[in-house]
Amino acid sequence: MLSGGASWGYFHAGVLRVLLAEGLLPKVISGSSAGAILAAIAGTHRDQELPARL
Repeated sequence: MLSGGASWGYFHAGVLRVLLAEGLLPKVISGSSAGAILAAIAGTHRDQELPARL
């Protein structure tokens, strides 16, 4: 679960980048506020596209 808040959004983007790089990105991601935006980005783009989006 990714939480809300602009500053947390930057933190969560970094976490998603590391999870993706390590091959550990979960199949289901949820969030609220900024976390929901990042969850939507992660859920609607291919793994190859994500580094440029995050």
